[in-house]
Amino acid sequence: MSVHIVVRYPLSEPIPTLAERVRERAASMAGGRATTVVVEDLEVVRDENL
Repeated sequence: MSVHIVVRYPLSEPIPTLAERVRERAASMAGGRATTVVVEDLEVVRDENL
């Protein structure tokens, strides 16, 4: 199974850590199939404090 995501940047955790958390959750529903997470894009969020 392949899961493609878009993440907002900046993040509170490293992208590989987030991708692994998503993979673990998806894998639990994948019925034993190999699970891959692909970060398709980064959405940069404007910091209103700047």
